[in-house]
Amino acid sequence: MKFKLWLTTLALLFSIAVPPAASHAEGDASFWLTADASSTETGKEWRVALMGQHLESLYAYEAVFEYDPALLKLAQAVSSLGGTGNGFAIEPIVEEGKITFAYTQTGHAPGISGDLELGSLAFQTLAPGQAGVRLSEVLTVSSERKEARWTGSQAASTLIVTASNSDSGSDTDSNTGGTGASTGGLPAANLPSTVENGKSGVRIPIAEMKSVRRADGQAVAVAAVSADSLAEVLAKLKADPALGSRIQIELPAGEQTVKVELPAASLAAAASQDAGIAVVIQTGGASYELPVQALDIAKLAAQLGVKQQDVKITVHIGKPSATDLQGISKEAERSGASMIGEALDFHVTAEGGGSSLAVGDFGGIYVTRTILLPGQLDPSTATGVLYDPATGELSFVPTRFQAMDGGRTRALLKRQGNSTYAVIRHTKSFDDLAGHWAKDEIALLASKLIVDGRTEHNFVPQGDVTRAEFATLLVKGLGLQPQVSSLFRDVSVSDWYAPYVGAAAGAGLVEGLEPGAFKPDDRITREQMATMLIRALKIVGTTVTASPTDAAQTDRFADHAIISSWAREGVTQALKAGLMNGKSAEAFEPSAPANRAEAAVVLKRLLQYAELID
Repeated sequence: MKFKLWLTTLALLFSIAVPPAASHAEGDASFWLTADASSTETGKEWRVALMGQHLESLYAYEAVFEYDPALLKLAQAVSSLGGTGNGFAIEPIVEEGKITFAYTQTGHAPGISGDLELGSLAFQTLAPGQAGVRLSEVLTVSSERKEARWTGSQAASTLIVTASNSDSGSDTDSNTGGTGASTGGLPAANLPSTVENGKSGVRIPIAEMKSVRRADGQAVAVAAVSADSLAEVLAKLKADPALGSRIQIELPAGEQTVKVELPAASLAAAASQDAGIAVVIQTGGASYELPVQALDIAKLAAQLGVKQQDVKITVHIGKPSATDLQGISKEAERSGASMIGEALDFHVTAEGGGSSLAVGDFGGIYVTRTILLPGQLDPSTATGVLYDPATGELSFVPTRFQAMDGGRTRALLKRQGNSTYAVIRHTKSFDDLAGHWAKDEIALLASKLIVDGRTEHNFVPQGDVTRAEFATLLVKGLGLQPQVSSLFRDVSVSDWYAPYVGAAAGAGLVEGLEPGAFKPDDRITREQMATMLIRALKIVGTTVTASPTDAAQTDRFADHAIISSWAREGVTQALKAGLMNGKSAEAFEPSAPANRAEAAVVLKRLLQYAELID
């Protein structure tokens, strides 16, 4: 190679003796390519990154890339190791269809070890066609004076280049659903030869994953599912509706922190075919179920400034940072709770055009993630929680538990967003509930961090409940994200309940009693409570249809005529669902204020009816 003399001379200059070159790489070091897109237009930029795995004491490297000069033109070559020590890269040598790029440390800087990105090439696309870049050879020199040569035949990234709108006169996006282009240069999943029954849908087993290392040093197993695989799965689901609507991507057992890349255009195609389709990422100890309708691909592409076919959706499941783990443990201990199993971080990103966005808005759709836990659990004292690193607090997440084989338990946590989650064991009771009819319901919700006492030891079950307090209970019980709103003039941002009333208003749980006024300190009435309960069911996708017969059951109360017209439907549905009863067999008492015990009981009934708790 032309750089061989340069690399050897440079290494000698910095006191590293280089022995004769080996014909094959020593050790287990390997290299591959990733790309920021699988398709684009002419005149756009395409970035390919060189990744290294199992590197040991790397001091210098020289890499040779092959490409099609009729379709691609090198725009820039950059080393990614500038922040790891003293070193520099030299200007790449560009020949017909070949690029040679090199980097070296200087002086007595230590070698670099681990799995990391070494450098990147940025190309300008010149003409339509299937372009590609192949990594043909990597020469490395270690700080232990060892030289090794790696040669690869499969380390390649491909790109489908289409004519731009200005070239073709078309204003429509090209369809890449069946191109077979790789996603990020990583191994694409193969469609299995068999499929499961209708309950499970179609499986895509991943045999191997690439390992990279995060900035904090944690190893991440990465896999990419190709557009071809998803297109074939969608065809199978469409041809046989009995298969169901789940696309289950099964990752190898033992991987603790994983990242799965999915072509966004294929997910948009799935949503168009069947809005009920969900992609399930399954690891050995956790899973994440992502409904395709929860992703607004067009909006994400617009935010990234690219077309849909240039966006990839990445699902991350893995261990939180050491700082977050410490914070979770500290807060659990402060609350008198104990951790069950390990905390996990779940999040989704959209990437394209060299940028990425955190995806946390799922359009009000609840997304399910599971965590496998040791032992059998008591659902009355175990609950899923969310950790907020900004406040250091743990908050309730709607969670149900399933007993599994081998004496283990699966926790199913449902929420409209992503974060770091854990499962805790927590028991709470109050001194003033002895013999009270609502003792068990209140203890259940207090143990799940949903309700608090008026003091540490007293709940005050007969105390009044304000409209702000009941809105807060619903927001906590539904696992909604608190948010401050300026919708009501009588709710100040400094009020403790402002984020909860804002979240309730944003979700459609509450309205004002008059234009612009919420009346947060007014006692909530029974008919107001019934209306808000039914709105809460709609948020989680549960509806209660009241028939004329059900309406007649409401009319059995002697005071049915004084139920407000706007509340009649809600009261009828709340009665039918068993969320509320009359104050007595003869009277509903729609205008009577509810007390704290009644509020806790109806909330517990709501969460169980909506299958948000056991």
